[in-house]
This record gives sequence, structure tokens and C-alpha cells, in this order.
Amino acid sequence: MADDSLTDLLSRLVPPDDHVTIRDVSGATVRLDTRLSGRRQILVARSIERLTRRIAVASIVGDKAIKSAETAIDKIVSMLGDNEVPELVADAFRTAYPDACGDTDPLDRFPIEEVVAALAPLAARPFVRLLALVANDADGRSKSPTASGG
Repeated sequence: MADDSLTDLLSRLVPPDDHVTIRDVSGATVRLDTRLSGRRQILVARSIERLTRRIAVASIVGDKAIKSAETAIDKIVSMLGDNEVPELVADAFRTAYPDACGDTDPLDRFPIEEVVAALAPLAARPFVRLLALVANDADGRSKSPTASGG
């Protein structure tokens, strides 16, 4: 079922212990809490939205369709070559984890794939929770005597 595969994909992005561990450029590990306050979640969501909007614009501007791993890599490299995209990634990371880098820019301390790995659970968490609530509600209704008319 498509809903199950989406739920599975999103669930894999959210660590079960509410933490993600990333490595900085020197190899040191940093453990980050992926459970944020509601206010911070909203700020991070807005940062990620700006990032995804910019990536969508960069994708539309490109003339190559993604048909292979090679063109996917070309597309990623061209998006990262757009000065605004890495800055939006760093901004989202700073918003989510303001104490993770001190005065150092996140992109100077961490490889970009580590920064993205730290942001992925934050983007997926609300959807995983919502899908779990919907699944539990659906299970409850199908087993409830009032739902079956009895």
C-alpha cells in the first residue's frame, strides 16, 4: 500500500531515540536533539520551506531531466553551486540547532551531507506523528462498536 511505504520512508528519517549524531570535518561526533519546541519547529519549517522553494526554482531553471545517477549528481552540484542554496541550508541548521556551532558557520564545521542529515528528521517528524495518529484513529474506529453500527 502506498500509505505504508510513505509512512515507512518517513519513519526511517526520524530516529527512534529523538537524537541524530553527525560528524564534523575533523571527525568529532555531535549528538543533536531532534525533538524541538513547537515555536522552534515553526521557525525551522519556515527555513526549510524557503530552501525547498529555492531548490524547486533551481530545478526548473536547469535544462536536464534527472534520468540517471550522473544527471542527479549534476543537478545536486548545480544546486549547491547556487550561492543561495547552501546559505539556506546553513540558516535552517542554525535555526534548529543554535548552540551546535557557537560562532562557527555550520558549513565550515560540518560537511553539507551531515547538515542535511540533521535537518531531515525535523522535516519528517510532524508527518510521522500525524500518520501515526491517523493510523491509530482508523484502527480505533474499525474496532469500535459504535463505528460498526453495533
